Amino acid sequence: MSKLAGTWRFVSEEGMEDFSRKIGLSEEFIKEVADDKPTMVISFPDGDHVVFKIMLPNEVKEETCKYGVISEHTTPTGKAFKTIMTKESDTCLKSVQQDTAIPAQTTYNLCGNELHITSTAGDSKALTIFSRV
Repeated sequence: MSKLAGTWRFVSEEGMEDFSRKIGLSEEFIKEVADDKPTMVISFPDGDHVVFKIMLPNEVKEETCKYGVISEHTTPTGKAFKTIMTKESDTCLKSVQQDTAIPAQTTYNLCGNELHITSTAGDSKALTIFSRV
């Protein structure tokens, strides 16, 4: 079982607005979610999948990814995109978008009792930090 499994509470983020613009999210949406402080549950139902459950005050979203297989997703603004998730280790996952004009990558790293999520697109970089609940 991965050490990333568990419940994670939002702590902070930096650079997310610029990253969101780079991947094509609307200004309206960026402003709408600027104050969101989600709780996230990461689970591993078997050796081939990871499940992300993101809980906001008015919404719960769940996404399942199979390692090494293209997964289709939709942004909150309705834009479709594809990713491939890889398990780098028990403390690191990596997701790479496959069909965007500017390639984007997200890495989930366990750092002590914190989960650091680094998202990059072009020259834009965002860091979101969660703490284990």
